[in-house]
Order: sequence, then structure tokens, then C-alpha cells
Amino acid sequence: MTRTRESRGGGTRFVAALVLLISISGLNAIAQTVSDKALDSKALAALVEELKGVVSREAHDEEAAKAVAAKWDARKDLTGKSRKAVINLLYGDVKSVITDSGVQYQIYQDFSLYKQMPEESFSGQPEKTNVVAAQSGPDKPLDAKSLTALVTELKGVVSREAHDEKAPTAIAARWDARKDLTGKTKKAVINLLFQDVKSVIKDSGILYQIYQDFSLYKQMPDESFSGNSEKTEAPKQSGADNALNAKSVAGLVEELKGVVSREAHDEQAAKAVAAKWDARKDLTGKTKKAVINLLFQDVKAVIKDSGIQYSIYSDFSLYKQIP
Repeated sequence: MTRTRESRGGGTRFVAALVLLISISGLNAIAQTVSDKALDSKALAALVEELKGVVSREAHDEEAAKAVAAKWDARKDLTGKSRKAVINLLYGDVKSVITDSGVQYQIYQDFSLYKQMPEESFSGQPEKTNVVAAQSGPDKPLDAKSLTALVTELKGVVSREAHDEKAPTAIAARWDARKDLTGKTKKAVINLLFQDVKSVIKDSGILYQIYQDFSLYKQMPDESFSGNSEKTEAPKQSGADNALNAKSVAGLVEELKGVVSREAHDEQAAKAVAAKWDARKDLTGKTKKAVINLLFQDVKAVIKDSGIQYSIYSDFSLYKQIP
């Protein structure tokens, strides 16, 4: 019996690793495709303005920053080029004006981060969706509860990554003042919120870390952070939507405790999650998907590292698919 469980656990870990590898490869391919497409005029203007700010901040020389900006404004060869090509050309102007190798390298590092960010992350434009796609799946508009939960989660991300008490407060104030989030998809909401992050936080390294964390939230389905169980019209009698009995719930919880213990790399955190799960009285009679969604809420309440959260989320997603 023990051998069977270990075999199954090893197989599950292998599948989890394979799925995650495929997902990452797919995302990298998408990111490369996006970075190679031609920028439209609005995105180009936004990128140039952002990079002027980078040069002004890193150069510590107002005259040099102005000279670089003047060279950029005089350029007529940026339209129709990809973001990567534009940044390469702009950096050529930086080197022609700023000769300090240390400053050059710092600007180069900052520019490299902008090459990796998708166009939408700095253009402020929400993603385009068709009417059919917007009605279901990850591109559907967030309801009020999911929107509130998402904003609250992302406030925590900013607070954790910024290492600056004032910056998260300023960002949270901007978010709370927004009236344009309702009715938008999760991806569009996150893009808009990231604009506010960039308007307050100027450190490119911190910006990129927050961007990476936000990207993980784009990939998670709404239910994974809203706490909502899936909606079913009536209990199903067969298949993956069956209501779990007490024994099945106990078996699933024990399996997932193993996942958390393995992925958390923190014994105290794993114990804290297990304690929250053991205290729950709302799992029996729910479907496996609903149970896993609720358990994942407890994971996120204890474990704040977005990378670990996403690794656990990926493993949990596999358990949703296993009959």
C-alpha cells in the first residue's frame, strides 16, 4: 500500500514538473513572439517616455539626460520596429552621450528588463478580447468579489516586494481611487494596476520582481484567489463533480499536505497550513475542485512567496484533473 502511494506521488511529481516545464516553455515562446512584433505608435511613445525616465534617474546628470532625450526625439527610424530593436537603437544614443561605463551598464541592465516585459505592461492598454472569449474562461470580466480579492492580494505582493512602507501605501491609494476596474478581465485589471506601481516605484529591479509576481496571478484562474467554489446547478452523480464523502476528503487532504510539505521548503509553514485545514468544517459534501480551491486559500494565507504559491497551485491543479 505504501509502495503504491509512493509510486503515485512520484508519478504526480513527474507530471507536475512536465506540465510546469511545458507551461514555462510556452510562456517563453509567447514572450519572444510578443517582443518581436512591431510596436504601435502609442506603445512606442510610452516606451520612449519610460526609458527617458530611466536615463534621467541613472545618469545623475541633467544635461546628459537632456542630450539623450534630444537624440531620441530626433529619430525617425523607430516606427514599425519591435520593442527589442527600438531599445537597441535608443541604447546606442545613450552610449554616444554617456561615456561612464558604470552608468552605461546600469542603464543597459534597466533597458534589458524592459525588453522582457510585454508591450501591454508599459503601454497601459488592456488586452483585446473577442465577445465570445470574454463570456467564459480566464478572459471573462471579474465580479465584484473576485476584483476585491485580487486587489487585496496584489497589495500584499507590492508590500512584500517594495521593501518601502511609503511606496505600497501610495500605490494602494491609487488603486483604491480607481473607478475603471469593474467589468474588466483579470489580465486587464492587473495591467492597469501595474501602471500605478510603475508611477510610484522607479527601481527597475523591484519593478521586474513585482511584474513577475503579477504575471503569476494572470495565469491563475479567478477561483484560485477569490475563494469562490465552482458553480454547479445540481450535485452530479458521477464524474469529477461528485460531492466527496468524509473518507475521500480526508484522503485528498492528506495527499495535499504532502504536496505543501514538499514544495514549501518550510516545515513551520507546512504545519500552519495543515492546522488550518484540520480546523475546517466546510469540506465534506463539496466537489474535489471546490475542496482544493478552499485549501489553496489557506496556503496563500500562510505562504507569501508567489513562486512557491504557483508551484503548489500547479500541483493542486493536477489533483483537480485526477479522477
